Amino acid sequence: VTNRCTELERNNDLEREKANSLKEGQCDIIAYLSRQVEMKNNEIIDLENTVSTLK
Repeated sequence: VTNRCTELERNNDLEREKANSLKEGQCDIIAYLSRQVEMKNNEIIDLENTVSTLK
């Protein structure tokens, strides 16, 4: 019984580590996409300013 409990605890720790890694990866992806959106928004603003200048 003790060995089984130890095994379950070890598996639980591994699953927790996997979940944390996945969460970190998702946070990195969200941060990257947020930067991309910000860059595109800045491009749009620049284009709008250019169009206004040309009018």
